[in-house]
Amino acid sequence: MKRDVLIAHLRDVRQDTGGCRAPSELGFVEEEPRAIAETAAYERGLEDALVRSSILVEQALAVAASEVQMIRERRSVEWQNMISKEAAAGRARLEERLSTGLVRALAPFIDEMQRVRIRASFLQFLQETVADGFVTEMKVSGPASEEQFVLECLGKAGVKAVFHPSEGDEMEAAIGDTVVNVDFGSWAQRVLTEFVEGRNVGN
Repeated sequence: MKRDVLIAHLRDVRQDTGGCRAPSELGFVEEEPRAIAETAAYERGLEDALVRSSILVEQALAVAASEVQMIRERRSVEWQNMISKEAAAGRARLEERLSTGLVRALAPFIDEMQRVRIRASFLQFLQETVADGFVTEMKVSGPASEEQFVLECLGKAGVKAVFHPSEGDEMEAAIGDTVVNVDFGSWAQRVLTEFVEGRNVGN
């Protein structure tokens, strides 16, 4: 009889916890909200890290794009300068060839025009010299192509001249002890040179 009462008493003590849960059950209940909070905090931290990483990547890409654009612009300026220099050099070469070709084309006409003008001035000087009282005889030397024209002009002025053909473009007249000469070639070359220099200055 006493044994049965003791067993019943122990059963009642084991079942009656005074409204408190077992330590293992209490710890489980307290740890569950903490784990949830830690998981949420980890997820928020991970999300923030991803956002910051995305911003850093975008900034790095923007800087790289800006640097690439600067390089392209610098290269573009360098190429434009190089092309401009090459174009200017090409233009100078073209103008030089054109000037040379133009001078060669005009040289015969300029030479002939200068020859006519120089010859006329030369003969006019001789005629005026004779008219001032110098002797009426003179010796003239120069290109053979000038002989007939010179003798005719001097003859019309009453000057008796003896012509001696010579090589070169110089013409020389001896009036007593006075010698007068003129160089057709140098005058023509001078005109051509001034023509070319005038074109270069104009450009």
